[in-house]
Amino acid sequence: MKFDMLCTDNSRFKRNELKKVLFKKRPFEITIHFVGIGGIGMGGLAKILTQSGYTIHGSDLSQNRITNELTLMGVKINFFHSSKNVIGSDMIVVSSAISHNNVEIIEAKKSGIPIFHRIELLSEIIQHRFNIVVTGTHGKTTTTSIITEMFIDSKFYPNYIIGGFSKSLNTVSNWKIDSKISILELDESDPIFISLKNISILVITNLESDHINNYNNDLNTFKNTFLKFFEQLPDHTKVILCIESPIIRSIVRKINRKIITYGLREEAHFRILSYKQKKNRCYFTISDQLRSISSFRMSVPGLHNVLNATPSIILGRIFRMREKNIKKSIEGFQGVQNRMDFLGNFVIKNKYGNFCKFSLIIDHGHHPNEIQNTIHTIRLGWKSNRIIMIFQPHRYTRFQKFYNYFLSVLKKVDLLLVTDVYPSGEKNVAKFSIRSFYKEMKDRKKIVIPFFDHNQLIGILKKIVQDRDIILIQSASENTCKKYVKLLKKVSCLENC
Repeated sequence: MKFDMLCTDNSRFKRNELKKVLFKKRPFEITIHFVGIGGIGMGGLAKILTQSGYTIHGSDLSQNRITNELTLMGVKINFFHSSKNVIGSDMIVVSSAISHNNVEIIEAKKSGIPIFHRIELLSEIIQHRFNIVVTGTHGKTTTTSIITEMFIDSKFYPNYIIGGFSKSLNTVSNWKIDSKISILELDESDPIFISLKNISILVITNLESDHINNYNNDLNTFKNTFLKFFEQLPDHTKVILCIESPIIRSIVRKINRKIITYGLREEAHFRILSYKQKKNRCYFTISDQLRSISSFRMSVPGLHNVLNATPSIILGRIFRMREKNIKKSIEGFQGVQNRMDFLGNFVIKNKYGNFCKFSLIIDHGHHPNEIQNTIHTIRLGWKSNRIIMIFQPHRYTRFQKFYNYFLSVLKKVDLLLVTDVYPSGEKNVAKFSIRSFYKEMKDRKKIVIPFFDHNQLIGILKKIVQDRDIILIQSASENTCKKYVKLLKKVSCLENC
């Protein structure tokens, strides 16, 4: 059992209890312990609390970039779970990924230490600020990053928490006590997101049934959760919606708030009129509510990224930023790490003794829609190049749920190397095997090569790589991506070497 909507029971009582703990003493006298501090959302929150003067410590099972940054800030982190870790804490913070059976949770309950979900704590911290919140099934990290960078470029200096590393910002969060604007990414995969209520502007990039298992496997429950979310927002909240999403279109008339829509459709308030792509740059035009047309350029390719950038244009207009500054920020955006991340051109000697130049891209997209967008973007920019995809499915439940969709999308690459599922904590209850997927792809006359040991990868690639190929590593696991990139760089060199 995990922390979920149970955390919102008696929410008024819990909020009063949270206030008592947070404000009973001066911040540096209050110790807050994070269970699973290395997660993106948890680590981002731990950092802003550290910047706010609280004494933070935490636990996790492995080191990563987030824990390294926190350690440099003086946060004590134990890389193991133990009942001793919570001793002396005034409060415990958890995410929905933490089990009720975790030894630290059991000890906290036994010791009477209050436990709060990270969303409950975040909701309290952002009170009395102008909060721009971005959520959606796909694109929310890129959208949040573009908005944040634009506000920084225009000298608004916002607080922010992002669910990934923007290449320019190089951190997931930052907090200044005197800043009145906060830009926050909100994960919609867990129903507890509706605990966040103090929202001034809400951006929804799209809605899909990717995490429907968290909503009783019922699409209506998913939709009704969002409708409940809209109802409890302050009356003054503006809602910015991508009208390309069928689920959003099905509920938009039920939203009783000021709405601004964007997308490709004729009825969109901000409509994308044209899109062109040259390699890894793109050019697009948008018409606004007054039907005036503006042209923009981006340094990251893909129509999906144009959709991700459009909310920042809308917000720029709301905040009356100069048009040239909006355009400069959008063109200057360098992307988010591991989101269609172009690592450069390399040269490798293949099995036949030929030197082959290849481009290396990594992408964390794990839903078939995201993968399809990546493939389509590469095809538009590099029409004559072959795509070799190294594919690691993410989660057994997702891969089984969208199995046929994956078959349809992945046949669009030229060569497919597929490895075992990255479970992300899931158990293989249905005893699913990647071998059946390999067989079905082969039956569809696709060249697909399974491999189950990463040491096989280079040998396979040397047999199949040709000059001007694009090698795309498609995996939601940062460790997998790092491992494969390291292996490739070990046997190749940059184009001008």
